[in-house]
Amino acid sequence: MKSLAKQGAVALLLAAGCLRLNAEEATPVAGWTEDFNTKSWVERWVPYGRLADGTWAQGIEGHWPKGEKSIFSRREWWQLEEGMIRGTNFPNESHAAGLSRRDKFPRPFQQTGVRVRCRLRLGDATTARIRIGGTSPGIKPDEATDNHVAVVDVRPAGIRFWNGNRVLMAEEPQTDPAAGVKAKPKRQFKNDVLEQVSDRPIAPLEWHDVLYEVKQRDIRVVVDGEEALTYQLPHEQPIQTFSLEVDGDKRSVGKAWFDEVSVEPLPRE
Repeated sequence: MKSLAKQGAVALLLAAGCLRLNAEEATPVAGWTEDFNTKSWVERWVPYGRLADGTWAQGIEGHWPKGEKSIFSRREWWQLEEGMIRGTNFPNESHAAGLSRRDKFPRPFQQTGVRVRCRLRLGDATTARIRIGGTSPGIKPDEATDNHVAVVDVRPAGIRFWNGNRVLMAEEPQTDPAAGVKAKPKRQFKNDVLEQVSDRPIAPLEWHDVLYEVKQRDIRVVVDGEEALTYQLPHEQPIQTFSLEVDGDKRSVGKAWFDEVSVEPLPRE
């Protein structure tokens, strides 16, 4: 009797789990839209970048979070300008000026895929970048510094899609002399980059509508209603984080403007 009761309890738990999973699959997944119309946008985004000396820093004009003023050393990186956001990259800076959404994508986006829409405008010799990233458990489960990204570069010369991942090359055991025990192994990585380029020019100082879709291995980019490129990755792209970046040619000031940024899940098949 106890065995039958136990079996019945297990069956009920399994059924409840299936119902919960089915309910989660059936529940619509919400996206978001950012139009930068008010100063409250700074609460939803985190800036980042590197100064010319390689120091990591952050910067948004007029925004000084408590306890973080010392690292906000480039206020000119991101500015609100007439209901849009303008990013600026300065000569010799070793990293693009970046802006990350604080909230990660909802977990179901990994199954549905994501569609990004935005309006953007380029300055001369400037790259406006849309970046989707995340770690890749199941592909490289031991790679704690996994930096797996799928990026669209919008440049005057055309659209470039690239996929980068931190690949573990070597692992060297270490010993802590003070403790006489093995310390965390020293790891060596390299950036593995794949890319696809469209030579369709993008006119500077004009507004363009960009649509960017990522679904598992499939990539699609549409600019001003025309398909710019498609690409199929060799592995599934993790969909967890979202960033915008502005990069220059490292010799002159690079500027780009973003407006009406939105993300939504792709329709379920």
